[in-house]
Amino acid sequence: MFKDWQRTLSRFIWQGKRARIKYKLLTDRRDRGGFAVPNLQLYYEASCLCWTKEWIALDNTDLLDLEGFNIRHGWHAYLWQDKGKVHKGFSNHIIRGALLEVWNRCKRLVEKDTPWWLSPVDILITKKLNMEGKRWTYADLLRRSDKGWEIKTYEELKDKLSGWLQYHQINAIWREHKKTGMSKNKSKFQLEIIEGKSKLLTKMYNQLLDWDTMDEEIKDVMIKWAIDLGHPIEYERWTKLWTKDMKFSACVRFRENMEKMMYRWYITPIKLVKMYRTGDKTCWKCRKKEGDFFHMWWSCEEIKKFWGLVYDELKKILKYTFPKKPEAFLLGMIGEEINKDDQIFFQYATVSARILLAQSWKTSHIPTISDWQNKLIEYMDTAIMTQKIRQQRNNKFINDWNKFLSYMELTLGNVKITVGTI
Repeated sequence: MFKDWQRTLSRFIWQGKRARIKYKLLTDRRDRGGFAVPNLQLYYEASCLCWTKEWIALDNTDLLDLEGFNIRHGWHAYLWQDKGKVHKGFSNHIIRGALLEVWNRCKRLVEKDTPWWLSPVDILITKKLNMEGKRWTYADLLRRSDKGWEIKTYEELKDKLSGWLQYHQINAIWREHKKTGMSKNKSKFQLEIIEGKSKLLTKMYNQLLDWDTMDEEIKDVMIKWAIDLGHPIEYERWTKLWTKDMKFSACVRFRENMEKMMYRWYITPIKLVKMYRTGDKTCWKCRKKEGDFFHMWWSCEEIKKFWGLVYDELKKILKYTFPKKPEAFLLGMIGEEINKDDQIFFQYATVSARILLAQSWKTSHIPTISDWQNKLIEYMDTAIMTQKIRQQRNNKFINDWNKFLSYMELTLGNVKITVGTI
């Protein structure tokens, strides 16, 4: 069912065309370079695991009596001791069966070792309605010694237990669980879900999503960019790009451009030949070399001239020099080479250049520096809208764009540039 829903969602996203980005990358979080498309199966599993919180906490006895009116063992026996295989009637329930199935599938993800919330007392009991008494957990029963974790002495626990027999039964279960290992600290599942009070579904979904996309932490496009640039890019710089640099403006179009560049979205002559087995591999601009992605955006001689003009203009506007790095101009990865006060404007300047190139993608036309300047003036209104949407200080726009405004007024003579209302 979930696979059918996923295919339907993919057809809607790609409008029936061939997908250019893996579905798993689409579902990844934005702060990890994904698009935050909902993974419906993970949402279902997260909601099931949030429901099992009641089975683990054992606080809501009215609900537990209603759900477990015909169960034979304690709830923790079904969760951790696989008693569902012994008592088949547990899984025949319309709710319990689905929850237990999801729990068994995700158990070793949420709890790799014996958890602190596990109650050997609840495992040992024969379940009856309206049961009273505290279900002591390992957090209450264990202590640290030179030999590791061990059950407290009977003298320490006699007020909590019914007698010697129960104490020895707990020790027997502990010897079994000890082989699995005991977590040094409470798990993330226990801290955020069992002991949490708010946003449980979101937290549980994010945990499952992290495990599901763990193998995509280093994405294929990151490796391809490293090959093209001739050097690896630190993961911290990618993280900064996703969490900060892509948010320089509230305009979705700019973020879309940066995401398309990161995922190498644009179809090149070489890719067209691979797709259709026909056509010409040569670059649409220079008509000399093969047009791969990096060539079409940076190393083509015609494109180089355009980026050279943009680079020279930026040095005049900012009034200092800086390295001409392709990762800064193509991806928006900027560091200390650009002054902090100039970084927002630099992002607008480079995204304007990239959008101009994208608008003439399959043609031999190369934008001029006048086109770039006009595009920047056009996007000044977007910067003002961003300031208002984010409720920033009125002088934020002035600080970001003052150098460009001064340069353009000087270039155009006595013409005064006014954009919007500050």
